[in-house]
Amino acid sequence: MVLKFGALTSDKDAMKKDIVKRILYTEAETMLEMGRAVVVQGIDQLSYGMTFPTVERLDPQQVTEGTIADYQKLSWAEFYGSMKKFQDIILTTDEANARNQMNIQMPYTMTAIARGLAWAKDKEIKTVVKAAAGKTVSVSAYWDDPVSSNLPKDIAEAMAFALSTTYMNVVDLKGGILFYPAELWAFMNQPARPNEYTMLGMSPIEWVQQKYGVTFIPTRQLDAEAMLVFPGQWTALHMIYMGGDIPLVEYAREYGTGNKFYVTQMYSTLAMPNSTTDRLKNNRIILLSGVCQTRATRASS
Repeated sequence: MVLKFGALTSDKDAMKKDIVKRILYTEAETMLEMGRAVVVQGIDQLSYGMTFPTVERLDPQQVTEGTIADYQKLSWAEFYGSMKKFQDIILTTDEANARNQMNIQMPYTMTAIARGLAWAKDKEIKTVVKAAAGKTVSVSAYWDDPVSSNLPKDIAEAMAFALSTTYMNVVDLKGGILFYPAELWAFMNQPARPNEYTMLGMSPIEWVQQKYGVTFIPTRQLDAEAMLVFPGQWTALHMIYMGGDIPLVEYAREYGTGNKFYVTQMYSTLAMPNSTTDRLKNNRIILLSGVCQTRATRASS
């Protein structure tokens, strides 16, 4: 027996499509970085039409004796879209099987495919969520500059915008997630200068996490910019196909060559609008620009 990604399989069972699907999908989900920016919704259709309210508050009216309040109506926004299809193919040759190489080659192959599935989904989510950012904040200095940068101030400015333009409260703010370029992780976790924060030796991330309740997620999807997102039903949805009409993993014999597995994912991401008149932006998403040099600049220096 062999243990791969937490699933017990035997040499005989390892190539079955249900095992391939379970291993690949489970591993891909663990590699996701941007997944926490959205609410995941499973649907069984390839196309969708949805209606969502764009008014978050209906105020009661003060009435006098013998009168009733005026009728109030929610405003709604309609969305239409279709699933995007992504696919990978695994080919296991007869020669590799004859040499008993499958237990060596398959883990590498499946990990690479799982990483690709996660990357494609992360890219889809990042592209949609970033495009919907309600504001762009220019930060004080590069966040890898311990002298000039001021991470708490930069995030406070983004939070102030969200508080002033949405119906979130301070409790909601503590569910915020900051996605930032992965190469900044070590810089942002190094101890701050003495007396800069209330507790000596705290890193900028530790201080912001303690005081603001923000979660930090490094990602390779962002370059020289960060995103502060307050996830929820009013922010963004990620819809995945869960119907039974399209097989997500298929097995086929390639005569004279080997066996093929077709791995498919279908999904679509949708950012919620601020209102019916401001359908392209969401003020629960704030972009922070200039957090570090671009990767191209770093590579050339």
